[in-house]
Amino acid sequence: MARRLHMAQKGFELELNYRWYRPIYIGLLIFTLLWDSFLIYWYSYGFTSGDEMPVIYFLFPLIHLAVGIALTYLALCLLFNSTTVSISNAHLRVRYGPIPWYRGNTIVPSKAVMQVYFEQGKEIIGGGIFYVLRAILQGNSNIELIHIYDTPISLGQIEKEVIQFLGGNDQPRIPEYKSSNHPIKKKGHVPRIISISPMLKERGLEHAQVGHRTSYDGQNFTVAHVTQYDWDNGDSDRLLQLLSVEGMEALTYVRQNKGIFHSYLESEVSTKKILQLGFDVLNAPTQLFFQSCVYELQTHRSGLAFYPNQHLGVPTDQWTYVNEVLNEHFRIVNNRGMIVAFLGRPARKHSFGRVISPD
Repeated sequence: MARRLHMAQKGFELELNYRWYRPIYIGLLIFTLLWDSFLIYWYSYGFTSGDEMPVIYFLFPLIHLAVGIALTYLALCLLFNSTTVSISNAHLRVRYGPIPWYRGNTIVPSKAVMQVYFEQGKEIIGGGIFYVLRAILQGNSNIELIHIYDTPISLGQIEKEVIQFLGGNDQPRIPEYKSSNHPIKKKGHVPRIISISPMLKERGLEHAQVGHRTSYDGQNFTVAHVTQYDWDNGDSDRLLQLLSVEGMEALTYVRQNKGIFHSYLESEVSTKKILQLGFDVLNAPTQLFFQSCVYELQTHRSGLAFYPNQHLGVPTDQWTYVNEVLNEHFRIVNNRGMIVAFLGRPARKHSFGRVISPD
């Protein structure tokens, strides 16, 4: 658990507490002390000089005085404050303290919350990446819940826990909302049906559904979860979570290139490592350096992602990077402002068995 972010259940509530302090704020404190020290000296000198000082001497730095008060307030808040979000099936409450924050505390009924999601942002100074947990309320109003700069906790895990305590499920309730905070037109809300080529005698992983069975290197697996990505270029990729009777788990990514499908074995990259990359969805790099390896940008695709029991597409962007010898890829997905990444290698040819329907 991160030192600055704490997530815990307290009774029937889920509580998120995030401390604002960052070492960089020490610089702001030093600047504020110098600013305030000059103002104290200025006014002290003026008041101790008796009636010799003209009125303009005291009026001239009023703007500087206002700035000094604002800087002092901001520095104290950044150093000592934290945000506490309490979630239950009755209400959602946001509190700032111990120093009162200008926004004030917020409390809304849980039934008014239509969606929660993470949005990625970038600092103006320093260019650091941060994530903001937001909630969309009835009437399409939007409130900010909490800022997160670094956490080893999966953002997806946080979002899922919040939704469950609100009394919902782990799928978005208004998935057509983009991370740019602008609603998009509803189109392609039905996932594509990937046709089976008459040249193929058996259905492959590209047609597998939840509950279907397959095998890999003699180990039997059941498809536990399927995410389908329908890209704007007409291709459809799929991410399958496979589970064996012994409890083994395998992530398999099936990539379509027109009429050809390629399978890859993947592993998910931790949120902490993704944050260390500093990936900017608005200005994606052409190269990535990860674990002493260089990856070159191969493709950038946009489209809609579909989840089980969900027929509304979630706006999604995906960047795929490959290493020099093309035997490993680094796949980054921006889904509703939440960044997830996967490392993958091509599956050996003919290593997957045929897909069997549970019927």
